[in-house]
Amino acid sequence: MLVSLKKSFELPVPQETVWALIRDIEQLGRLVPGVVDLQVKEVEGEEVYVTRVLDKVGPFQLEMTVEIRIVEAIEPKLLDAQLSGFDRGRKNRLQGNLRVELAPVETGQTRVDFLTNIEVLGKLASLGASPIRRRTDQHFSEFARRVEQCLVAG
Repeated sequence: MLVSLKKSFELPVPQETVWALIRDIEQLGRLVPGVVDLQVKEVEGEEVYVTRVLDKVGPFQLEMTVEIRIVEAIEPKLLDAQLSGFDRGRKNRLQGNLRVELAPVETGQTRVDFLTNIEVLGKLASLGASPIRRRTDQHFSEFARRVEQCLVAG
């Protein structure tokens, strides 16, 4: 089952400030709901991270290991990543991509566009797209709130 999501929000800080946060993977990881234990994965010539994601979607309590592979980074406006993950029993899997685009909208403000296409496989897919999309929307809203709070306070 493919889950696509396109979300945007604006931040009251310059594009370069948002870019610095996006490239500070440890700090960014602390702002993403459900992400724990974010680590750099040593892969020669590539930028790869591994994290555990804890969440509850419908009746399922999930703990997934997710690999994030940066495939393109154009400072200060574009970050593309490939995602792949699985749970302990490998009954649930995901793979897809994430694209983050930054653009100035007014003096000192930045629009952030997130585009994701994630294929969900396994028992989790049996829930259908609606509960997964609803949970993803909740996480995105919380993430946007945390990012703004971090940058405005920072």
